[in-house]
Amino acid sequence: MDLGETLVALYPKMLRYALSLTRNKDTAKDLVMDVISKLLEKDNELGDDINVESYAMYQTREVN
Repeated sequence: MDLGETLVALYPKMLRYALSLTRNKDTAKDLVMDVISKLLEKDNELGDDINVESYAMYQTREVN
């Protein structure tokens, strides 16, 4: 599965997590889209052995 497909599959989980952090649906959606954009920009820099789910969740917490 490529990064884009992985992030599409992770979107609901990332959104729930962002919502728990922000308590605001619109802010949570913006946060998740920011993280997804950054990850897609770094696609070439990310190694094949990276756990995308862990990295995405970590970035969601850090960006908030």
